[in-house]
Amino acid sequence: MDKRFAARIDGERHHKLKVLCAQLKTDMSTVAREAIDGFLAKHGVKIEGDKQEQKQP
Repeated sequence: MDKRFAARIDGERHHKLKVLCAQLKTDMSTVAREAIDGFLAKHGVKIEGDKQEQKQP
């Protein structure tokens, strides 16, 4: 099964996302994944499969 996902966003959103990723020192995939998870959770969809280990401080 192909796990790739593509979404088209306008230039302004792309620029803001790029700036945010630079500030957070993370990649766009992580930010997009977290945003999608938040959107799904907002609508009552639970994600159980992709649990990542949390970093300990």
